[in-house]
Amino acid sequence: MDRTNHARRGLRRRWHSDLGFTLIELAVVIAIIAILVGIAVPVLLMNRKKAEHTVAINNLMVAARVADTAWYTKLASQGCPLPTGAYRDYDPPDELKASMGADGYVPLNAKYWSIREPKMYWVDINVGGASDPIASADLGPYAQAEGYGFRIAGVWHHGNEIASGPDITTDWSQLPGRVGIVENRYWWDGGWNDNTDNQYLTLMTYEPVGIAHFYTLNVGVTVAGGTFNWNNGTGTPGASFGDELASGPPPNTPPPGDVTPPAPPGDVTPPAPPGDVTPPAPGTQPEQPPQTQPTPPGTLPVLPPNTPPIGDNQFKNLQITPTALNVDARGVFDVYVTLKSGYNPYAVNPQTVRAFQAAPVNYEVTGNGLHLTFLRGDLVDLPIGNSVLFVVMGRYSDGTMLQGWDYVKTIDNQ
Repeated sequence: MDRTNHARRGLRRRWHSDLGFTLIELAVVIAIIAILVGIAVPVLLMNRKKAEHTVAINNLMVAARVADTAWYTKLASQGCPLPTGAYRDYDPPDELKASMGADGYVPLNAKYWSIREPKMYWVDINVGGASDPIASADLGPYAQAEGYGFRIAGVWHHGNEIASGPDITTDWSQLPGRVGIVENRYWWDGGWNDNTDNQYLTLMTYEPVGIAHFYTLNVGVTVAGGTFNWNNGTGTPGASFGDELASGPPPNTPPPGDVTPPAPPGDVTPPAPPGDVTPPAPGTQPEQPPQTQPTPPGTLPVLPPNTPPIGDNQFKNLQITPTALNVDARGVFDVYVTLKSGYNPYAVNPQTVRAFQAAPVNYEVTGNGLHLTFLRGDLVDLPIGNSVLFVVMGRYSDGTMLQGWDYVKTIDNQ
C-alpha cells in the first residue's frame, strides 16, 4: 500500500512539473521571438515602402496614358485652337454638360477625369502664392514665400466628390494612392505658370514618405517630369532630385548645382614654394602676366579649340547623332548627355545652354541627362578631326556653371 501511494505521489510531482516552463526556457523563447521580429519588421516596412512607390509610379503613368489617349482620340479632333485650350472638352460626357460654361467647354479637372477613368481616385490641387519657396536658415531649405504651397480642393471618384472643404486643404493623407490634377497652374521651363487657358496639364502622385512625382503634358507630349521632396506642401518641382521614377534622393550627395566638386588629387599643380622664383635682374622690370578680360556675369567663356574648361567634367557620357558630324551639311544634329551623380538636369537653365556658341533649337530632360538638338549652321569655330573636344556649357538655376565634354568625330564633306 505504501509503495503504491509513493508511486502515485511521484507521478503527481512529474505531472505538475510538466505544466509550465522554466525561466530559462521562457527567456530563450522570448529571445527567439525578438530576433524574428527584428528581422521581419524592417523587411515588412521596406516592402510596404516599395509597394507605395510602385503604386505612385503606376498611377502617374496610367493617368498620363489616360490623358494622352483622351487628347489624341477626342480633344485633338474638336477643332479648338491649339495649343491654347488643348485640355478643354467641348463635347464632354453627359454628366458634365450641365456644368459647361458660357464658352462651351469644361476644363479637364479631377471631376472630369473621375468620369473618364472611374476606377481611379482623382484630387484637385491648387498651387498658391506668387513665388516659389525660398531658402531659410531658420526654417530649413524651404520656407513659404508669399503663401506658396499646395492646397487640396477636392477628391473625386466615379464622378462623385467624396471629400471637400477646409478640413482637407492640407490633409496629405488624401493623396497616397491617388492622382492629383493641378487646376490653376502648370510646371514647365523651371517654374509655375498660370494655366488660365488650359494649355498644359500637370499630374502629380504622392508617397507617404514625403516625396511627390509629377508629369506636365502639352498637346499629347510630356514636356517635364521629376520627383521632389513634398516638404509638407511647400516643395517645388524645381528642386527635383531625379526623374519621375526616382524613389528617393541619392544618399550623401550635395544639392545639385550648388557646389562644383573639387578636382581629383593630382589634377591641380601645387604652387611653387617660396624661393623657387628667380628675382628680376637689377634695373629691369619684372615680367607682367598677360592681361585677360574677366568673364561678365551670366555669360559663358569662349575656349580655344580642343581646350577643356577649368573644373570638373560633369558629364558621365556625351554622344552625338550622327556619330560623324558633317559641319558643312545643313539640318540638325542631336546631342545626348548623361550627368554624373549629384548633378540635377532639372536644375539647368535651358536658356543658357550652348555648344560652340550655338543654342539648342530643342531641349529635353531625359532621366538623368539632356537631349539637345542643334542647327549645324549655328556652330562657330568647330574644328575638324577624328578626335575633337565637343564642349557643352550652361548654368544652373542658381547661377553655378554647367559644363561637360567628350571627344567626337567631325568632317567637312561638302
